[in-house]
Amino acid sequence: MYNLLYYELRKLLGRPFVLVGMLILILVNVSCFCTQSLPSIVAREKEDSAYASGFQAVEIEQRLAQKYGETLTDDVVQQMLHDFQPSAEFMEKTSGVHTAYIYNNSLQQAVQYHFANADGSWNGLSVEQVFGYDSLPLGYSAGWIATCTYMLQILLLLCLFLILVIAPVFCGEYGTVEALLLSARYGRTKLIQAKILAALIFSIGLICLFFLINFALAFYCFGGQGLDACVLFSFENAFSNIASPLSCGQLLRAMFFLSLSGAISVAAITLALSAASKNTYIALIAALFVFLLPLLLNLPSHHPFYKALMLCPVYQVMSNHILSADSISILGKQTLFAWLCLPFDIIISTVAIVLAHARFAKHEVT
Repeated sequence: MYNLLYYELRKLLGRPFVLVGMLILILVNVSCFCTQSLPSIVAREKEDSAYASGFQAVEIEQRLAQKYGETLTDDVVQQMLHDFQPSAEFMEKTSGVHTAYIYNNSLQQAVQYHFANADGSWNGLSVEQVFGYDSLPLGYSAGWIATCTYMLQILLLLCLFLILVIAPVFCGEYGTVEALLLSARYGRTKLIQAKILAALIFSIGLICLFFLINFALAFYCFGGQGLDACVLFSFENAFSNIASPLSCGQLLRAMFFLSLSGAISVAAITLALSAASKNTYIALIAALFVFLLPLLLNLPSHHPFYKALMLCPVYQVMSNHILSADSISILGKQTLFAWLCLPFDIIISTVAIVLAHARFAKHEVT
């Protein structure tokens, strides 16, 4: 069995387009990092200061975050608004543009976006009125949020790549070795198991690899500071509407488990379609259609099937959508709707793998 699994993994990874695809994904990841993370970060403490970039900008942001403590309260908001209040001369130069859209640093943008009028004065709202809680964990979160944001794009590409790699697993042409194994008494079952395991191992390994790379990059750039900070207290971004006040660390964990669970479902569904199809192109098109269909439907949030649609693998990968769904009560305890994906994926993956096994078991050796 181990030899068969090793053989299937080598065959899966040995195709030329797999190596080319991995290189392209790495280049895209590097490009996203450069355009949305550390190399693109700029900051200054005040409107009359010069902008710093890269590590110097992060140092400014972290120093400002430490200045205001670890908890966002109404008093802290008032202090921030006072410190970041633009001068009259500066407001004249900007022609009345809302101060939140004139960037100095991420804390200034966050507090003025949620709590300031166009001129930077307090808009009368409290922390509880804005976020539903009287206080929130505070820290430098912009760097980690930027990492999570570009990871949404990377994870979507990874799933598309998984479909491309796994689609030929069952419906591709079979060599002499596989024909012999299929004709053997026990070879057929072991070969099917090896193919399924190889596809699942590749899927899990790919998601873990890219998460590890990007987490290591972000940790090198930003350190651990900000992992406890609440995602909600930030300027408008992909995670502005999440239903729970997750910290950056909790958001990363949620993204990891949701994308891993979604990737396993994608792999299982692709295996089932591969086993049911007569050629690779049909399996590939069918798998891409099933994966991307929920995005094409684009149901509004008030639609009765909206939450059911959120359980689909593509929305688990693009987790900012499913994390924005209202919390649900399970055994009297409020929990994220997103965690319903885990039992859903177990059922879908099990059914898909059983169907793939049953269908390919009927394959006739010629």
